[in-house]
Amino acid sequence: MAFETLMIINTARRWYLGDAGCQAWEPGGDEFLSSSLMEAELMRRVLPAAEFAG
Repeated sequence: MAFETLMIINTARRWYLGDAGCQAWEPGGDEFLSSSLMEAELMRRVLPAAEFAG
């Protein structure tokens, strides 16, 4: 696995692995993408399926 890929995986785990309780009131009128959904998509890509499913 490439160094950059490992850095992304490790950083995503460090920043977001403990997140829970997403707020459903986003995005605002000036935002195109939901930051919570983008975080969930990132974690779906970096975690094994069983770990992402929880």
